[in-house]
Amino acid sequence: MVVFERAVTHEEADRLIELGGMEGYKRSEDVGTKLADGSYTSVRNSGRTSTNAWCNGVCYEDPVARRVMDRISNITGTPELNSEHLQ
Repeated sequence: MVVFERAVTHEEADRLIELGGMEGYKRSEDVGTKLADGSYTSVRNSGRTSTNAWCNGVCYEDPVARRVMDRISNITGTPELNSEHLQ
């Protein structure tokens, strides 16, 4: 495990939380059954009580979120296109 302290500023963290609220926080679910189109159903697990939001739409285009995604790509050496969207 590697920990990167201060990889995200307080201001960036606040903005990402705000963007998550705009996207809409939803209860976290598990991956379910694979469908014919390659996607999966989702299953609510009583053991998971967290909520999350995926950084799509407005969040994905936000300059602060883009800066964080670019930084993650630089740190990991992984092109952003090969990564999941931020949660």
